Amino acid sequence: MTIKEYKEKLNKHLHNGNRTELYRLCVEMVNEFGREGGIIAYNSLSDYYEDNSAIMSEDEENAVIDALEALSGYCANYIGEGNYHLG
Repeated sequence: MTIKEYKEKLNKHLHNGNRTELYRLCVEMVNEFGREGGIIAYNSLSDYYEDNSAIMSEDEENAVIDALEALSGYCANYIGEGNYHLG
């Protein structure tokens, strides 16, 4: 899958609020593209949260926050290096 396809899939998972699927997709992005995949996932989620936090459902918001925490190492089950917020 290309980065563009992952980004499209990420956007689909964002809207359904499924924590497990969103987490798995972020792991796939890191496994497939390494640091670049983690940075893209983190930045995409962060932008989405900034743009939509006022209108998100509680499940959707929690799923995004959980994935951001996993990508930035602020939880026990972080993804990859857990420092993709550093760019």
